[in-house]
Parts: sequence; C-alpha cells; structure tokens
Amino acid sequence: MDKFFEKYSNEKGITYANVIPDTSFLDAREKHETFYLRKIKAIKVLTAKAKGDKGESLARRLYKDALRSLPLEDFQKTLEVKDDEKRVQIYSKSVSDAENLGETLIIVKNGDETTVVWIRGKVDMSLLKHLPKAFKGYGF
Repeated sequence: MDKFFEKYSNEKGITYANVIPDTSFLDAREKHETFYLRKIKAIKVLTAKAKGDKGESLARRLYKDALRSLPLEDFQKTLEVKDDEKRVQIYSKSVSDAENLGETLIIVKNGDETTVVWIRGKVDMSLLKHLPKAFKGYGF
C-alpha cells in the first residue's frame, strides 16, 4: 500500500495528503469527531484531476492502477456504487491484533477525478461522515 501512495505522491496533477491524527489539533466544539479519530492510526489520500500526457487522463490512470495494483484480494468489498461515470468502492480488512486495528480502502471515480483513501485503524461507517469536517484545513 505504501509503495502505491509513494508512487503518486510527487506526481504533477496529484494531490497527496498523509495524515497521522493528533486529536489535540481539534477545537473543543468538535468533541464527537475526536471520539472517532482516536481509533485512527493514519490516513493517506491521493486525488487526481488533471490530464495526463498521453491522452488518457491522470485520474483514469490512477483509478485503473488502484484496481490493478492494490491488494484488493486481501480486503472485503463492503460497498460498491455505479452510476454513469461515477464509481465508489469501499473495501475493509479486519485484523484481530490489538496493535493493528484494520484497514479501510476507498476508491472513488467521478468523471475526470479519482480519489483513493487508505485508512489504518478501527473504522466504522459512521466515522466516514465525520472525517471531512474533522480534518478541514488539514489536507482534506
């Protein structure tokens, strides 16, 4: 996983965020987000919007490479949505080891934009709706 994110982290046209949550940066009014973030060890995000050099969009290349290169066979697909040019796939992997609480992989393609999110830690679906607000201004 790390190699995939490193491969694209410095590529022109890709936005890369690597977040290691530290709940101390959250405002007091965001206590409910803090509860969820305590269970997260790391989050990596890649987003592509730009066109590539060879006529195929960078977003399309990122999407195809994610489906081909990431170890999806190690995960369970928990959600899939297909609507015209939009695709959303959520994969999860539970680990019983107390140190490694699991992983969630989210792959989203929307027209000429692709986002790949990798979350390490304990994630339940209710956490996902809180992430954008909790990390507003911190790379999301």
